[in-house]
Amino acid sequence: MRLLAGLAFVLIPGFSLVTLDLSQRRHEFAVRVALGARSSDLVRPVLFAAGVRVFIGLALGVPISVVATGAMGSLLVGVGTVDLATYAGVLVLLVSVVALASYLPTRRAAGVDPAT
Repeated sequence: MRLLAGLAFVLIPGFSLVTLDLSQRRHEFAVRVALGARSSDLVRPVLFAAGVRVFIGLALGVPISVVATGAMGSLLVGVGTVDLATYAGVLVLLVSVVALASYLPTRRAAGVDPAT
């Protein structure tokens, strides 16, 4: 049960932000589809923008978390101050969540009817 709550805590904000971004770009996608863009032409820029956001977040977040973990080292029992397995697991989870949260709504938005 805690695992599902944790996944929801991570997934819902990601899907919400990407869906909001895509709903604001719906007219742009409709114009591109009307001009003959393929769905891959719409998905690629959205995934690239999401990748840039993830990279910036990781570049800022990892050093901050290492410093914060070092500062709280006396509170951690049985865990090293820099646990590489945990960092790797969290990085893989975040990248996969952002990729999924970007890809699914973008594919749905790419199928928009240009007439609407």
